[in-house]
Amino acid sequence: MGKLILLVLCVLMFVPAVVGISTSMKEVYAPAETIIAEIQGNILEPILPEDIQFFRGHVSVPLEYDVKKLGEKYFIWMIAPENEEMYSLIINGVTTTQNGKVATIDYGQNFSVEGNLSSYNIKPGFVYTKEDFEIKVNLNEDIDRTIAVSYAGNEGEAVLKPGENNLKFSAGDVDGTQFITVQIGDYNVPAYIFGGSREEVVLPLLRFKPRTIESVVVVGEVGYYPFQIINYGSERIEMEFEFNEELFLIEPFYEKFVVEKGEIREFNLSLKGGLEGDIDEIIYIKSGDLKIEMPVKITLTENEAEAETPYLEENFVESSLYYCSELNGLQCSADETCSGDVKSSKDGNCCIGSCIVENDWEFSWIGYLIAGIVVLIILIVFIKYRKVRISGSDVMNKRISSAERRIER
Repeated sequence: MGKLILLVLCVLMFVPAVVGISTSMKEVYAPAETIIAEIQGNILEPILPEDIQFFRGHVSVPLEYDVKKLGEKYFIWMIAPENEEMYSLIINGVTTTQNGKVATIDYGQNFSVEGNLSSYNIKPGFVYTKEDFEIKVNLNEDIDRTIAVSYAGNEGEAVLKPGENNLKFSAGDVDGTQFITVQIGDYNVPAYIFGGSREEVVLPLLRFKPRTIESVVVVGEVGYYPFQIINYGSERIEMEFEFNEELFLIEPFYEKFVVEKGEIREFNLSLKGGLEGDIDEIIYIKSGDLKIEMPVKITLTENEAEAETPYLEENFVESSLYYCSELNGLQCSADETCSGDVKSSKDGNCCIGSCIVENDWEFSWIGYLIAGIVVLIILIVFIKYRKVRISGSDVMNKRISSAERRIER
């Protein structure tokens, strides 16, 4: 077994990384330096800390590390060993795609540790939180050192003492849920913060892969479209399809089916008959109140050179944006405003709240004021007119009474 591991590591030393998966790691790090890297590629299943191993030659090396998905990106951090050697990072069982097909591979990357001891290191090397947090900075020197610190638009300095220092940060300083970078001296720490002022949008843990099927098909041909349903959550989900059964065929098909936590279910979509015109339909999966959509847009052409299905091509990169319906949001019309937060989506602006019809209240109060003034003027005129009539009537009565008294005499 040891010889096999050694052979694998030797191969990794000279063979380029598997196409489709890579990291942003450098080739050389200082002893005890904090390594922060993004794991890049089409990663279909969660990468967990137990999937990570480190080796020096064929010997397993215990390092302090962690790996996590922040938003749509995976990051790994570790404290580099203090011994100057060549090391290997191994990620076991990465589920990805090769040539458009799902594959599970073991990814490996080499890095060396050389030079002088790092002046300081930090941990953790990334942040994922909705609470206030702290980052420990360990100064490997015997005199104080001042470093620059930048967080949520606030810039300053921190004076490090020899040994461990704790830098504290408030999640409330971040406006809404954001992916940001925290600068701590020479380190740029990726951070996914659920801030305080805006409504948090929780992205769905269940989705289609791809999110959209788009294809150009030659007249007379029938396309076949593989797709997946991925459960990123920690619980099994029972669901069912909703689609145009007169037009599409889904195989395998179930009235209801279950996707276990972390599971990827594969299906194939095809047309029941010949394509007579362009198709613009939606395939849904439903689970309780949750409803996720996968638009299907198929266009006919008579030119074979125009035929294509982009998502099946090897270099296809899917947009990280969600549809508005996946965010449980609404798209407001031109005469409506959003009462909550507005997010970017594949559909355009998405309202996480309610769409309210604008009644131009800022102008309508002027109309009400004018109408009120007119009514008031009419009322005043009426009252004055009535007084004039009453006073005129009194004068006439007095004159008649006076005349009558003179006649009597």
